[in-house]
Amino acid sequence: MASLQSKIFVGDQDLARVLDGSLRLAAKGTPPSPAPVLSSGPAVTKVQQALIALGYPMPKYGADGGFGGETGSAVAAFKRDWHLSPADPVVGPGTMGALDREMVAYERSSPTPGPVNPVKPDGPTPSGTSKTSHLSDQFFTDLKALCAEMNCSPVDLLGVMNSESGVKPWAQHPTSKATGLIQFMPDRLKEYQFAGGPDEFKKLSAVAQLPYVRRYYWGYRKYLTSAGRMYQATFLPATLAGTDEDAAICGKAGPYAWAYTANPGLDTNKDGVITARDLSDRIGSLQRGPYWDELMQRLARA
Repeated sequence: MASLQSKIFVGDQDLARVLDGSLRLAAKGTPPSPAPVLSSGPAVTKVQQALIALGYPMPKYGADGGFGGETGSAVAAFKRDWHLSPADPVVGPGTMGALDREMVAYERSSPTPGPVNPVKPDGPTPSGTSKTSHLSDQFFTDLKALCAEMNCSPVDLLGVMNSESGVKPWAQHPTSKATGLIQFMPDRLKEYQFAGGPDEFKKLSAVAQLPYVRRYYWGYRKYLTSAGRMYQATFLPATLAGTDEDAAICGKAGPYAWAYTANPGLDTNKDGVITARDLSDRIGSLQRGPYWDELMQRLARA
């Protein structure tokens, strides 16, 4: 018989019953079939903490031990991302097993999983000898842990962030409102149930944005083999499957001509198409100078 393995879930008898199908977690009023429903208590709190740690925020109520609409939305989003059917606001055996597996992976690189709380907002880079003092030591530690979990290079991810935002969590495109370390589009933040939209998201620190970065890339992690492929996942993720470093992601005459027209500077060799190799070259062109050198020094010390 399967048993719970993650530190946050192991030993909880209610969650063990959810895993074996004799109990479900859901909101009050959910029909008690095919198993009875638990709507509050420590088991619900642990599931809420796990979901928040995995990048499914609950900004209004957090891990309060009550299975309400906010928790239900987070559960349904998790089930959609992990292709669990039906993607409803109910934690049953399949969802419990998937959560447990994800938390085992999370705990392997993050010893104390728990809710992700916004910390003091980052402000402009202060003057002085440090060019990266808007980033905490914890950011570099967490970045390394995240990349170890996804089996990708922290230098590559930092390179993508540098290209997208200058590794500044408050960065925001004035027209599209793409915001944050990897320039999350407003629709993506809505999908993640982030309350307040882009203007609130840019108030989060770099550390507080990392769980959202994790959630964005997690489904693409098998493709993150180079800086260019990671940038491809950020730029046009629909093109990842069936392509390699030299395949056309978009081009002046297609495919995705609109994406090429909006980003001609990414065609670094000016051949009319953008490839993952072009994207790697774009990132590489920015990986120099005192600011990048300091980022690398701090990453090495983390």
